[in-house]
Amino acid sequence: MANSGVIMYKHTKGKINDNAIQALLHDPLFRKRVEKNKKGKGSYTRKKNHLSGAR
Repeated sequence: MANSGVIMYKHTKGKINDNAIQALLHDPLFRKRVEKNKKGKGSYTRKKNHLSGAR
């Protein structure tokens, strides 16, 4: 029998008793992430020699 494209994920919530979907939504897999802009506001990055503690 071929794999039907289902990806297994090992959650960190222990044993799920009641609501599996709600338990997965509170898992670190679905945490908020802040993406760095590539263009526009907040996208400027300094080179290595300008970072603090480089001396």
